[in-house]
Amino acid sequence: MAPMANPPRSEDSLRSRVDAPDHWRGALTQLIEEKTLLCRRLDALSKGQRDLIDRGDTDALLTLLSERQDLIGRLRAVQEEMTPFRERWDDLMQRIPPAEAQSLKSSIDKLTVMVRDILERDDADRAALDRKRSEVLQTMTRVGVGQNAMAAYAPRNAQSRAPMYHDGEG
Repeated sequence: MAPMANPPRSEDSLRSRVDAPDHWRGALTQLIEEKTLLCRRLDALSKGQRDLIDRGDTDALLTLLSERQDLIGRLRAVQEEMTPFRERWDDLMQRIPPAEAQSLKSSIDKLTVMVRDILERDDADRAALDRKRSEVLQTMTRVGVGQNAMAAYAPRNAQSRAPMYHDGEG
């Protein structure tokens, strides 16, 4: 069985075949599905991020943020591939049955809501991280002040540690 050819995904192939939805519909649907999967994974990571912040699990948070960064890079690539579709959206949607156009619009609307929710959580998490950082800085300042106080009463050199006066009895 011959391998299935991927639908055309470049701007040139879209523009050259715009009159035939069968040529671009699969590519658009595939991109929307790919973007949906990536956003769902990003959404799940976003939801777990707050717990790691609250627990102060820095190592796990850094691992999660690294995975998120990879997903965001992949999302950018998909978004770039969608550019020719976005540029001609109205024209393309008129070339397919209304129910199919509405289905695609609904998928895009769901993605928009998901991305908005992720961004809102990210803003809240950023504020939580700022609070944590402030708490750590305050703790470090208190520790520093305590160390400075201890140092003020500590002997200055080895000779000052030896008793200055002692009696001959012992």
